[in-house]
Amino acid sequence: MSEKLFNEILELIDTIDQRVDTIHALCKDTVSDFKTVQELSQNLLDEIEKKCGGKEE
Repeated sequence: MSEKLFNEILELIDTIDQRVDTIHALCKDTVSDFKTVQELSQNLLDEIEKKCGGKEE
């Protein structure tokens, strides 16, 4: 294998690694956002239940 080809492969591996890191960071942000939305939704439901006199059984 030529040295030029070997270096190109190393560059591609590095690029892929960087993109995987980016995707991982975006996923962590998405999970964090989802948890925030879940918490806000639960808070809203709690407030509605308080104002309407509790849960229906």
